[in-house]
Amino acid sequence: MSEEDIPREWDAFWQFWKQAQDNLRAKGREDIYGLGLPMSREGTDTALIFDQVLEAYDIQLLDSQGNLLLEDPQIRASIAIALEWFASLYKGGYVPADATNWNARDNNTAFLNRKVLLTINPTLSIPASQREDPEVYRHQIATIEFPDEPDGDPANYIVNVQQVVVFESSPHKEIAKDFLSFLLQPENLRPYLEGVLGRYFPVMPELAADPFWNDPADPHISVATGQFQKDKTRPTFQSLNPAYSRVQSEGIWGRALERIIIDGASPEEATDEAVARIEEIFAQ
Repeated sequence: MSEEDIPREWDAFWQFWKQAQDNLRAKGREDIYGLGLPMSREGTDTALIFDQVLEAYDIQLLDSQGNLLLEDPQIRASIAIALEWFASLYKGGYVPADATNWNARDNNTAFLNRKVLLTINPTLSIPASQREDPEVYRHQIATIEFPDEPDGDPANYIVNVQQVVVFESSPHKEIAKDFLSFLLQPENLRPYLEGVLGRYFPVMPELAADPFWNDPADPHISVATGQFQKDKTRPTFQSLNPAYSRVQSEGIWGRALERIIIDGASPEEATDEAVARIEEIFAQ
């Protein structure tokens, strides 16, 4: 199986990785899994990845004004479908058993230790960690785009905007503001973004045009650049309503997955519990 064999169609894409694992099992390799997807409430990637799954299923939890849409029974039914699908990858044995205990780094570790064939890496931290080894960086690992959505549309990517805070109680507010003004000048921001090896993408067009982001010989950063420049994007839900940041910090979706995987709850029960907690958070 090669990179050229990987399908774009949703079901076929995930089936490819299942088949790859099945092929390895047939050769006696019980130690490698097809998918390295976190399933825990502690893992921040669980929240980020499941939000992307919700987006793939065209599930909008908030309207453009940041108001919850969870009273719609169709949206609740769609959430249950997404939870059931995601949990089925684990229950089918295609995700490592300890993924229910993974923290923010464990899917990266599993991938780099060659225990999983595919993981989802929101900030390119995996390839960045291997950049000093050209053989690994360029030839032994690859970054690919998310598959088309279940309805056949191209993936719509969620964008998490990094924010900066200057505390009101700071004794050096003006110095902090001066530093931020300095940092945000394109000539100063460029070396910072390149210095962190492409883990954060620039929003300034003149920086995004830099060769660093558009080198076709780079098998990772150039793919991420293509996602932002040619594909659709939308901001995270917490950009529309800060209450959603608490949904993420509490691991609501990871908890729902654990209820299905560990406790044997139905996807509908897990959805009702998750929605109830989300509504509490937004009410507060």
